Amino acid sequence: MGRKHHTEEQIIGMLRAAEVVVSKGGTIDAFCRDQKITEATY
Repeated sequence: MGRKHHTEEQIIGMLRAAEVVVSKGGTIDAFCRDQKITEATY
């Protein structure tokens, strides 16, 4: 099994931040680019 890059706390924080961005009219695509993750990972 590969090494984990993000802790559970970091993942939860990213998901909450994504909810805020979307609620303010942003896109998931832009959020993923800012966080340097793929949309498939999201």
